[in-house]
Amino acid sequence: MTKYNVSHKIINFSLVSLFTALMAISAIFLKIPLPSPFPPISTQFFVCCLCAIVTGPKLSSLSMFIYLILGLLGLPVFTMGGGIYYIFSPTFGYILAFIGCAFITGSFSQQSQKKYSCPKAIHLFLGCFLSLMFLYLCGTCYLYIIKNIYMHSNINILFAIKVGILPFILQDSVWCFIASVIGPHLYRSIQLIYKN
Repeated sequence: MTKYNVSHKIINFSLVSLFTALMAISAIFLKIPLPSPFPPISTQFFVCCLCAIVTGPKLSSLSMFIYLILGLLGLPVFTMGGGIYYIFSPTFGYILAFIGCAFITGSFSQQSQKKYSCPKAIHLFLGCFLSLMFLYLCGTCYLYIIKNIYMHSNINILFAIKVGILPFILQDSVWCFIASVIGPHLYRSIQLIYKN
């Protein structure tokens, strides 16, 4: 293995670790609790998008997966703690969806980068917005299932949409925009580290 390959692996490992830590920090410290049954407001989706833009689909998905596993193993890295019991939380679907969100946004970033050498903001916004729709789909469906089957709350899908999507769609759309604007600059900065 060449020195070049070793340095790239170290950078990859560092980026995966960094964004895993940022996901935990955004869940623990950068959140606004809301009354039940609303999920807390956090910057996690924004961090997930930035991770995907910078590292691509594979490494960003790995970072989100590690974050998920750390939480399920008991580390309090989720917005309301951690532990295997968290799978019964109505908001766990959003955490699961971060892996797919990272892959979707990372794929858009990677394809744009291959074509233009640096990902374009419009492509990043599209990737972020599609991953947001994926997040809402998974999160809302999981919330609906847990509320009805596990908690026996007997809610309808419109109520799940009301608590799982509507309060957040404006701020999350803004996160998409911000990530797509600063993403190319962050990507270029990271690429300079790879080249040095």
